[in-house]
Amino acid sequence: MKQRLTREEFLEYIFSENYEALQGDKLRLVRIRIPGSEVSLAHLIGVSDSEVYKNLGLHIGVHLGEDHTGESLGLLQFTPWEGAVVAADIATKVANVEIGFMDRFNGSLILTGERENIKIALQEVLDYFGNTLKFGACELTENKKMKRLFLMGRSESGKTSLTQALKGEELHYHKTQYTNTAEDTIDTPGEYAESKNVGVALACFSFEADIIAIVMAADEPFSVFEANCQCFVNRPLIGIITKIDSPYANIPMVRQWLANSGCDPIFEVNNVTKEGIPEIMEYLQGDPEKITLEQAIEKQSRGLNAWEE
Repeated sequence: MKQRLTREEFLEYIFSENYEALQGDKLRLVRIRIPGSEVSLAHLIGVSDSEVYKNLGLHIGVHLGEDHTGESLGLLQFTPWEGAVVAADIATKVANVEIGFMDRFNGSLILTGERENIKIALQEVLDYFGNTLKFGACELTENKKMKRLFLMGRSESGKTSLTQALKGEELHYHKTQYTNTAEDTIDTPGEYAESKNVGVALACFSFEADIIAIVMAADEPFSVFEANCQCFVNRPLIGIITKIDSPYANIPMVRQWLANSGCDPIFEVNNVTKEGIPEIMEYLQGDPEKITLEQAIEKQSRGLNAWEE
């Protein structure tokens, strides 16, 4: 195997002179960067930690009052760099996404929006650059998706604080006046669980989620949920006990109420210290397993739900 020449040795070989003598009038090096035509990165991130949004400036947005924390992110990198402008134009026309950041001097583009819209935009950009402009286009990659969590419980049980803790946000009081549908969570007003007149809305909204959670504070004096609540939702039902640090907490009693309602598993969390949050995040990781109609019918014939083995 031949030995590889250094730059100095190569120049000495070409000019037949010592490298030191070449420097000056005889030798002038000019470096030229020739960018290729490629999309080198196309990645989708679901809900990330709040620090990621802060460092990207997405927690303040580009308009007063904007906050993209908790939204999905689409990352793109192009050469030549002006490709970022073309991609931004395509993405905003084919899907309901916004431009979080664009650098036409470095070829970087960050899109914000709901996960499915981001995915549509990224794929459309890759198709256009690969098929029409004949760029070298990488494959679309994405972080593992979380199951969407539906939260129901009494007012002040800690549902909204729980959604903030799951997103890694700083806790701040916000009264839920209506159903808030986010990327990975659906937060409902406590009045829905406390009133028969609007309680049916819980069942309706639950079909937009993958997991249903009954949220109870550890110091609640009674339960508003009857036994066997899993009968009215065709989704896995879990229990979440909040405010476990309360001096009036009675965790065994609340755990029994949730078990009677059909919740399994049951998590104990402290939204302030984030205790118990990693366990919920781990439980929610991954897409729900998809089964065929025939498989669902077969499971029902054995008295099983679609998600049970």
